[in-house]
This record gives sequence, structure tokens and C-alpha cells, in this order.
Amino acid sequence: MFNGVSFPNAEVVMIIGKKFILAAVFFLLSAGEVSAFAIIGDAGIKQAQEYGMMHYQEETAVFCKPWMVYEEKSDVLDDSSERAYIYTPYYLVAMNARDRLVGSQTINIEDGQAVMEGYQDSLPFCLVLFVKEGTNIQNRISASIRQNDKSVDSYASSLQELVVVKTKVIKETLPTLTPSEGKEKPDKDPVENEGKPVEPSDKDKPKPKDKTVAPGKGKSGESANKGKTSDKTTETGKAKPTGATGNAKEAEAAKPGEGSTAKPKTPEPIVIEKTVPALYRLQVFVYFDLRELDTNASSTLRVNIKGEDERNFHMKFSELL
Repeated sequence: MFNGVSFPNAEVVMIIGKKFILAAVFFLLSAGEVSAFAIIGDAGIKQAQEYGMMHYQEETAVFCKPWMVYEEKSDVLDDSSERAYIYTPYYLVAMNARDRLVGSQTINIEDGQAVMEGYQDSLPFCLVLFVKEGTNIQNRISASIRQNDKSVDSYASSLQELVVVKTKVIKETLPTLTPSEGKEKPDKDPVENEGKPVEPSDKDKPKPKDKTVAPGKGKSGESANKGKTSDKTTETGKAKPTGATGNAKEAEAAKPGEGSTAKPKTPEPIVIEKTVPALYRLQVFVYFDLRELDTNASSTLRVNIKGEDERNFHMKFSELL
């Protein structure tokens, strides 16, 4: 007896008659088609708990193997392959007993009943998949079970884990500034001065000279200038500031890059290396309404993830515990 649950007695088993053994085997085989998902009674709960306690030292992958199927395209059948775990009532009770034994907790019939009540009319699957893109994975995944011509969609899903298992190195080119983009902006916005005359500096201003007299308006003794225009007079009769004009032309010619055939040198692009995820391991639960499924029919669990190939897991529920 272990915390209210007895183990099989080896001596008693050895003296059981052959007829009883054959009858027991026949019963188990005939009941196998319905026992996988039926709400098991106290005797079934006790049997599942004993199974969990007898195998508690096994690794989880080994313990769960009777309820696991690999994806149809798997070449190597190990932890590197995609797989699905079917949570039958028997498996739920056995796993609960194993976990309680490992945690030094008591194990009784009520524990098994509580576990099954939480999953009544529900068939959960735990999927372990490997995906290339993990962004928004919860909304990209969908699952259905195909039975003959009937397809049943899952009614819920729950993401449990998303872990990077492989990375890759990529090269990325950083944006560079062209010579024109790298120039400093002037202190004043040129738009503010647009249309306004530029006042020459003091050195550019013309020095005071004798006033130039327009033709026909001179005083006596200036008749020599009649009919002539000063060489420093514009067509409208106004004088040009020669100093300002000359310096403006020199400044115009001194502007860099203008009037020259030499092109500015383009800066070399900057290339950096980044390490990014290349493969994720995804663990997600999907739930089906057991009342919509035929537990005696061959079934295919189909998993679709946007941007990925479809996954298919073939199983026969009647062969499960």
C-alpha cells in the first residue's frame, strides 16, 4: 500500500489460473476501443495511478511515449523531430500520479477524479514543433482532425513555450550620408532673406567722390560734361558700387564644387554582421471537443502555421491507453 494506492502483488499474480488470465486479456482488448477516452471509474483511476507510480523514474519523453506520435515526414524519431502528445484520461491520471510521487505528495482516488473533471468532453494535444519564424505565432497556428470525410477544428489553443534553438549570421548595410546631406546648415534660413537686397560690407562700399551730374543739369563751368554720361553711371543714371560688384563675382567663383568637373567622393558603405534566430522550438496545446470525434476511426491531426508547411500526425485512438 502506498498512500492509499496498492501495488500489484507478485505472488498472487503467479498463482492466478490460466482461464482468468485469458479472460482478463480478452476484456482489455475488447474494452480498448472505448477506454482511451471514456471517463474511467475508480478501478481505472487506480490502474492509471499505479502505472504512473511504477514508471515515475523514467524520463518524461520515455514515460509519455505510449501517447506520442511523430509527424509523418520525420526521418529521425527522437527529440529533434516534431511530435504530438494525446492527453487521454488514462494518461492525465497517470501523469498526475507520477508528478505527485516525485513531489512527495499523497496520491488517492479523488486526485484522479479531479484531473478528469478538468478535461471532461475535451481532448487536448501537446504539439512540439520547429518553426522558422516566431513572430505572432499564437495567431498563425490552427489545427484540425480529419476522420474519413469529416474535419473537426480545434476550439482553443495555448502557447506554452517558444525557444530559439538555432541562430544564423546575416550582413546588414547601414545607411550612409551623401556629401550634400552631410553639409552644415547656415545659421539663418536663406528663405528669410529671399527677395531682400544684400547690403555690402564697409570695405565693399564706394568711397565718397565728387557727385556725378546728370547731363543738362550741371552748374556753370561744367559744360564739358554736357551730353556725356559718367563711365560709372548706369543706363538709368545711377552709380554702381564697383567694389561690391567685383567682390560678389569673386565670391561666386570661389564657391566649392561649382564650375569644377571633380565629383565629391562617395563614402564607403558600412556593413555589419548580426546574429538572428534561424529556428524556434514551439510547444503549444490545442483542444478539441471530444463529442465531435469518432474515437474508433483512424484520424489525422493537421496543423497549419501561416508561412510554414502543413504538419500531419496519423493515429488510431483505439490503440491508446
